[in-house]
Amino acid sequence: MHNHPNICSPTLAERFNPRANNFDAIRLFAASLVLFSHCYPLTRSKGEPFSPLGVSGGDLAVAIFFVISGFLIARSFKERRLAEYLLARALRIFPGLAVVLLFAVFVIGPSATTLPLAAYFTNSQTWVYLSGIFIVDLQFRLPGVFETTPYARTINGSLWTIPLEAVWYLILPALAGLGLLHRGTFCGVLLIFLILYAVGVQFYGLGFGPHRGPQLFSVVTTYPFLRYGTFFMIGTGFWLYREHIPMHGAIAAAFVGGLYLSAKTPAFPAFLTVALPYLVFYVGMSGSRGKALTSRLGDLSYGTYLYAFPVQQMVAHLVPEIGAWQMFAIALPVTLGFAALSWRYVEYPSLALKKRRRPLPENSVPIPESSALL
Repeated sequence: MHNHPNICSPTLAERFNPRANNFDAIRLFAASLVLFSHCYPLTRSKGEPFSPLGVSGGDLAVAIFFVISGFLIARSFKERRLAEYLLARALRIFPGLAVVLLFAVFVIGPSATTLPLAAYFTNSQTWVYLSGIFIVDLQFRLPGVFETTPYARTINGSLWTIPLEAVWYLILPALAGLGLLHRGTFCGVLLIFLILYAVGVQFYGLGFGPHRGPQLFSVVTTYPFLRYGTFFMIGTGFWLYREHIPMHGAIAAAFVGGLYLSAKTPAFPAFLTVALPYLVFYVGMSGSRGKALTSRLGDLSYGTYLYAFPVQQMVAHLVPEIGAWQMFAIALPVTLGFAALSWRYVEYPSLALKKRRRPLPENSVPIPESSALL
């Protein structure tokens, strides 16, 4: 009798090693993919490679971010008290964001504005831009800056996803408080989001961008909230059911084949929603070569995401006739340089302020036991 491989083993729980996985490398790839995708509208170039599928590279990248975030944030929420969890999230977002806003106002702005510097620095719009640190009222313009670039008058278009990410950091404990974040109820919650997202696809199509549907909060509108929130919830589900989810090459290959066969068909959006998360975790748990790379460089994904758009706009400002691939070749290494500085001098020191994870004592759980993650 031949021994057949057990398709149910190893599970995600067995494969997951918080100190040896490829998540940082995947996120850096996703941030670079956002940069690559933005090269097309920022140079008025056509032929973005993913556009025949009805999506953009940036859309896929943001979905990857939210899948990983849902998984890791659920873990963080489980292993910290609520106050420590919120502090950890704030330390991850706000220091890097604050510095990139200052960089825009004091470096990008004076270098690219068409106004005299005195007029630039006395214009109220210059200082209002810094209110973006509160993420509830993000600003995208500085006076006289990037007025003639192909994607005019936008300093950092990537920032719109930050309030969306932040609100999901708050929704997670809210769901737990309502008793909806454990195995017995989570499938129902996820099903509701999948249905709402499917309705959103019917109304708005499978597109990318913040301005789709009625505005909900900050700059976030209905469709992106449903789309990327669904990916976040799927990532959370992978954490909750990690002991029951097999990580097997045959399953990954089937998903890749399904994506290929469903490409350019009406079934692609639904299949992508199922296949992409699994493939992210399969690659994320496949050894730790990515971890070896990012251990030397640091986690450059957030810094790459923060600095890519203003660097690309500056390239478009300085070289007006540049093409998409030329912009990518120039902007990527420059952006990675800023990301390395951000990680070394801003993000890493800020994250060092977090308290070490520790299991919550049974007699001091801040959320009712019925609402626990597991």
